[in-house]
Amino acid sequence: ITNTGNVTLTNISLDDPLTGITGQPVNDLTPGNSVIITTSYTLTQNNINNGVVSNQATVTYTEPYGNSYTNDSDDPDEMMDINGYDTEPYDDPDDPTITFLQTTGIDNYLANKIKVYPTIANDYIIVVCDNEKIEKITFINSTGKVMSEIPYRSSNIYSISDFISGNYLMLIKTEKGTVVKKIIKK
Repeated sequence: ITNTGNVTLTNISLDDPLTGITGQPVNDLTPGNSVIITTSYTLTQNNINNGVVSNQATVTYTEPYGNSYTNDSDDPDEMMDINGYDTEPYDDPDDPTITFLQTTGIDNYLANKIKVYPTIANDYIIVVCDNEKIEKITFINSTGKVMSEIPYRSSNIYSISDFISGNYLMLIKTEKGTVVKKIIKK
């Protein structure tokens, strides 16, 4: 937790439901100072199958004038909220942290058999599979929200024209497992 403002923050507490932290008290933070709280999370088989874990911690604090605020953890790679607006104090985006899981062995073999073109696209992407039957493709935005789930079909062209500009994960489920590909919507 970092105090990026210019006043001392008090009554600070941290909640991280994914890791089980509830109401973790934190010492007062003067401007520019930070505190690190360490926690852990054990991946589930579902996390591994989906290829992604999304997590968002929340900090509650009081500033010197007695006003209390809640701020969600931020993904430093994201410049704005999903809708382009920010409701957090000090203009911080409130995007959860998403971790892309990579494994070795058979999953890499499968990942190499599935290609997505172009990875930076306007309206459509093409999925090319080398003798792999796609069961379903799921598009997930940078906040972990499922934007679209498309069951198997004969066409390998997928529309992303309704998506706003940003980074997305594609979970491509096949008979042999799930492959995660990253795409950018211009």
